[in-house]
Amino acid sequence: MTEFTRRAMLAGTTAAVALATTPTHGAAPASGKQGPGVYRYKIGSYELTALYDGTWFRKIDDKFVKNASGDEVSKALADSFLQPGIVPTSFTATLVNTGSKLVLIDAGTGGQLGPTTGHMPGALTAAGVKPEAIDLIVISHFHPDHINGLKDKDGKKVFANAEIQVPAPEWAFWMDDAKMNAAPEGMRPLFLNVRRIF
Repeated sequence: MTEFTRRAMLAGTTAAVALATTPTHGAAPASGKQGPGVYRYKIGSYELTALYDGTWFRKIDDKFVKNASGDEVSKALADSFLQPGIVPTSFTATLVNTGSKLVLIDAGTGGQLGPTTGHMPGALTAAGVKPEAIDLIVISHFHPDHINGLKDKDGKKVFANAEIQVPAPEWAFWMDDAKMNAAPEGMRPLFLNVRRIF
Protein backbone atom coordinates (compact mmCIF):
# COMPACT_ATOMS: atom_id res chain seq x y z
CA MET A 1 0.00 0.00 0.00
CA THR A 2 1.34 3.45 -0.92
CA GLU A 3 1.82 5.86 1.97
CA PHE A 4 1.25 9.51 1.19
CA THR A 5 3.21 12.01 3.26
CA ARG A 6 2.85 15.76 3.58
CA ARG A 7 6.19 16.15 1.80
CA ALA A 8 5.13 14.01 -1.16
CA MET A 9 1.80 15.76 -1.50
CA LEU A 10 3.40 19.22 -1.40
CA ALA A 11 6.08 18.28 -3.89
CA GLY A 12 3.63 16.65 -6.27
CA THR A 13 1.13 19.49 -6.17
CA THR A 14 3.78 22.16 -6.55
CA ALA A 15 5.46 20.32 -9.42
CA ALA A 16 2.19 19.85 -11.31
CA VAL A 17 1.27 23.53 -11.02
CA ALA A 18 4.80 24.58 -11.92
CA LEU A 19 5.00 22.41 -15.02
CA ALA A 20 1.72 23.82 -16.29
CA THR A 21 2.42 27.52 -15.73
CA THR A 22 6.11 28.28 -16.24
CA PRO A 23 7.63 30.07 -19.25
CA THR A 24 10.37 28.19 -21.11
CA HIS A 25 14.12 28.89 -21.36
CA GLY A 26 15.77 25.50 -21.83
CA ALA A 27 13.67 23.35 -24.14
CA ALA A 28 15.71 20.30 -25.00
CA PRO A 29 15.18 16.96 -26.71
CA ALA A 30 15.43 13.87 -24.53
CA SER A 31 18.99 12.61 -24.33
CA GLY A 32 18.57 9.00 -23.29
CA LYS A 33 22.29 8.80 -22.40
CA GLN A 34 23.62 7.77 -19.01
CA GLY A 35 26.77 9.19 -17.42
CA PRO A 36 28.69 9.37 -14.13
CA GLY A 37 26.39 10.62 -11.38
CA VAL A 38 23.45 10.46 -13.81
CA TYR A 39 20.61 7.98 -14.20
CA ARG A 40 17.95 8.64 -16.85
CA TYR A 41 14.51 7.07 -17.09
CA LYS A 42 11.15 7.87 -18.69
CA ILE A 43 7.73 8.50 -17.24
CA GLY A 44 5.34 8.86 -20.15
CA SER A 45 6.87 11.38 -22.54
CA TYR A 46 9.00 13.02 -19.81
CA GLU A 47 12.67 12.16 -19.42
CA LEU A 48 13.79 12.23 -15.79
CA THR A 49 17.42 12.39 -14.76
CA ALA A 50 18.59 11.52 -11.26
CA LEU A 51 21.58 13.74 -10.43
CA TYR A 52 23.89 12.43 -7.71
CA ASP A 53 25.00 15.18 -5.33
CA GLY A 54 27.14 13.16 -2.94
CA THR A 55 26.90 11.44 0.41
CA TRP A 56 27.04 12.94 3.88
CA PHE A 57 28.71 10.64 6.40
CA ARG A 58 26.96 11.96 9.48
CA LYS A 59 28.42 11.09 12.86
CA ILE A 60 25.73 10.15 15.34
CA ASP A 61 25.52 9.64 19.08
CA ASP A 62 23.32 7.39 21.21
CA LYS A 63 20.53 10.01 21.16
CA PHE A 64 20.26 10.29 17.34
CA VAL A 65 17.54 7.62 17.06
CA LYS A 66 14.76 8.43 19.51
CA ASN A 67 13.07 5.03 19.72
CA ALA A 68 16.12 2.74 19.86
CA SER A 69 19.13 2.42 22.11
CA GLY A 70 22.65 3.21 20.95
CA ASP A 71 23.45 -0.52 21.04
CA GLU A 72 20.44 -1.33 18.85
CA VAL A 73 21.46 1.34 16.36
CA SER A 74 25.06 0.08 16.32
CA LYS A 75 23.84 -3.47 15.67
CA ALA A 76 21.57 -2.28 12.85
CA LEU A 77 24.50 -0.42 11.25
CA ALA A 78 26.78 -3.45 11.59
CA ASP A 79 24.07 -5.74 10.18
CA SER A 80 23.92 -3.40 7.17
CA PHE A 81 27.72 -3.54 6.73
CA LEU A 82 28.05 0.13 7.75
CA GLN A 83 30.54 1.81 10.06
CA PRO A 84 29.49 2.20 13.68
CA GLY A 85 28.46 5.71 14.68
CA ILE A 86 28.10 6.97 11.11
CA VAL A 87 24.95 7.19 9.00
CA PRO A 88 25.62 7.66 5.27
CA THR A 89 22.97 9.84 3.65
CA SER A 90 23.03 10.09 -0.14
CA PHE A 91 21.61 13.14 -1.92
CA THR A 92 20.01 13.09 -5.36
CA ALA A 93 18.07 15.81 -7.18
CA THR A 94 15.80 15.10 -10.13
CA LEU A 95 15.78 16.89 -13.46
CA VAL A 96 12.56 16.65 -15.48
CA ASN A 97 12.76 17.30 -19.23
CA THR A 98 9.19 17.85 -20.41
CA GLY A 99 10.35 18.40 -23.99
CA SER A 100 9.69 22.12 -23.65
CA LYS A 101 11.00 22.85 -20.14
CA LEU A 102 13.82 21.75 -17.88
CA VAL A 103 12.53 21.47 -14.32
CA LEU A 104 14.85 20.70 -11.40
CA ILE A 105 13.22 19.20 -8.34
CA ASP A 106 15.32 20.38 -5.39
CA ALA A 107 18.74 21.99 -5.69
CA GLY A 108 21.07 19.74 -3.72
CA THR A 109 23.60 20.63 -1.04
CA GLY A 110 25.77 23.09 -2.92
CA GLY A 111 28.71 21.24 -1.31
CA GLN A 112 27.78 22.85 1.99
CA LEU A 113 27.28 19.64 3.98
CA GLY A 114 30.85 18.47 3.87
CA PRO A 115 33.58 17.60 1.37
CA THR A 116 31.79 14.49 0.08
CA THR A 117 28.77 16.51 -1.12
CA GLY A 118 28.22 19.04 -3.88
CA HIS A 119 28.65 16.77 -6.91
CA MET A 120 25.47 17.91 -8.67
CA PRO A 121 27.20 20.51 -10.90
CA GLY A 122 29.38 17.70 -12.26
CA ALA A 123 26.34 15.47 -12.70
CA LEU A 124 24.59 18.27 -14.63
CA THR A 125 27.66 18.56 -16.87
CA ALA A 126 27.66 14.79 -17.41
CA ALA A 127 23.96 15.09 -18.30
CA GLY A 128 24.79 17.80 -20.86
CA VAL A 129 22.83 20.52 -19.07
CA LYS A 130 24.12 23.98 -18.16
CA PRO A 131 22.72 25.58 -14.97
CA GLU A 132 21.46 28.57 -16.96
CA ALA A 133 19.29 26.23 -19.08
CA ILE A 134 17.10 25.29 -16.10
CA ASP A 135 13.68 26.93 -16.47
CA LEU A 136 12.20 26.11 -13.09
CA ILE A 137 13.31 24.79 -9.71
CA VAL A 138 10.62 23.23 -7.54
CA ILE A 139 11.68 22.95 -3.90
CA SER A 140 9.97 20.14 -1.97
CA HIS A 141 10.96 21.40 1.49
CA PHE A 142 13.58 23.61 3.13
CA HIS A 143 16.15 21.20 4.55
CA PRO A 144 19.73 22.18 3.57
CA ASP A 145 20.19 19.25 1.18
CA HIS A 146 17.24 20.55 -0.87
CA ILE A 147 17.91 24.30 -0.90
CA ASN A 148 21.61 25.00 -0.35
CA GLY A 149 22.46 24.30 -4.00
CA LEU A 150 20.52 27.41 -5.05
CA LYS A 151 23.65 29.37 -4.11
CA ASP A 152 27.33 28.49 -4.16
CA LYS A 153 29.53 28.69 -1.06
CA ASP A 154 30.17 32.39 -1.76
CA GLY A 155 26.45 33.18 -1.92
CA LYS A 156 26.23 33.56 -5.71
CA LYS A 157 23.02 32.38 -7.43
CA VAL A 158 23.72 29.13 -9.33
CA PHE A 159 20.70 28.89 -11.65
CA ALA A 160 20.60 32.37 -13.18
CA ASN A 161 17.48 31.96 -15.34
CA ALA A 162 15.35 29.66 -13.20
CA GLU A 163 12.09 30.57 -11.56
CA ILE A 164 12.01 29.09 -8.05
CA GLN A 165 8.77 27.78 -6.59
CA VAL A 166 8.40 26.72 -2.96
CA PRO A 167 5.54 25.28 -0.88
CA ALA A 168 3.67 28.05 0.94
CA PRO A 169 3.55 26.11 4.26
CA GLU A 170 7.34 25.71 4.23
CA TRP A 171 7.84 29.42 3.56
CA ALA A 172 5.36 30.39 6.28
CA PHE A 173 7.03 28.13 8.86
CA TRP A 174 10.70 28.89 8.21
CA MET A 175 10.25 32.64 7.70
CA ASP A 176 8.24 33.09 10.91
CA ASP A 177 10.35 35.00 13.47
CA ALA A 178 8.17 33.78 16.35
CA LYS A 179 8.73 30.13 15.37
CA MET A 180 12.47 30.73 15.00
CA ASN A 181 12.68 32.39 18.42
CA ALA A 182 10.66 29.58 20.06
CA ALA A 183 12.56 26.74 18.35
CA PRO A 184 15.09 24.60 20.24
CA GLU A 185 18.63 25.98 19.98
CA GLY A 186 19.66 23.16 17.65
CA MET A 187 17.06 24.23 15.07
CA ARG A 188 18.04 27.90 14.96
CA PRO A 189 20.82 27.34 12.37
CA LEU A 190 18.23 25.77 10.04
CA PHE A 191 16.05 28.88 10.24
CA LEU A 192 19.07 31.11 9.60
CA ASN A 193 20.16 28.94 6.66
CA VAL A 194 16.74 29.29 5.01
CA ARG A 195 16.97 33.07 5.29
CA ARG A 196 20.53 33.02 3.92
CA ILE A 197 19.44 31.05 0.86
CA PHE A 198 16.19 32.88 0.11
